[in-house]
Amino acid sequence: MPTSINDMYKSAYNNEISWEQALLLTGLLYVGTEGLVISPPPTNKNDYQFFSLRLKSLLKYTNNNPSYQKVIKAIEEYCSLENIALNKALHVFFKITKLWDLTDNEERILLGFPSKSIFYKWKEKNSTTTLQQNTLERISYVVGINNNLVILLPSVKASYEWVKKPNTAPLFHGKTALDHMLTGNIVDLADIYNYLKSQTT
Repeated sequence: MPTSINDMYKSAYNNEISWEQALLLTGLLYVGTEGLVISPPPTNKNDYQFFSLRLKSLLKYTNNNPSYQKVIKAIEEYCSLENIALNKALHVFFKITKLWDLTDNEERILLGFPSKSIFYKWKEKNSTTTLQQNTLERISYVVGINNNLVILLPSVKASYEWVKKPNTAPLFHGKTALDHMLTGNIVDLADIYNYLKSQTT
């Protein structure tokens, strides 16, 4: 299996792996409840720059493929840093936590424990004008955790159930990933994201 982003797209170009597999492994697509969909937009400049590198690498191997040019255009438009709507980040977050079957209180903790009034405004309308960077980073980790689980596990259902299953990996000490997330510390979300990411490379 190729390891670098460039090698993955090269392998797809040479029909050694499928384009869908290459796009999934590099995070440009993920498996949603309705099939393959474009990944949620990055929420900070570093993530966006990395996303742009993946697009450029993809472009190198799809110049002569009109159908994938459309995919690239759609991703670029969806992930334009200047046009990212904050409500899109919230919409993706609540979609994932619904599939994880989390309570309102658990969702609040993952978001950094906003007040109940702000939280329910976010959840009911999926819109806000005051999302702080800390909240956006928390959402990006939740999205990243979900995407990596979909890649690693044999079914979408298994990926949603993983967060509530006891885990013997040293990071979790026999507890569930959700227990680790619910400490409320953003570093714990980052730890789980990095743990899963290391399994996909």
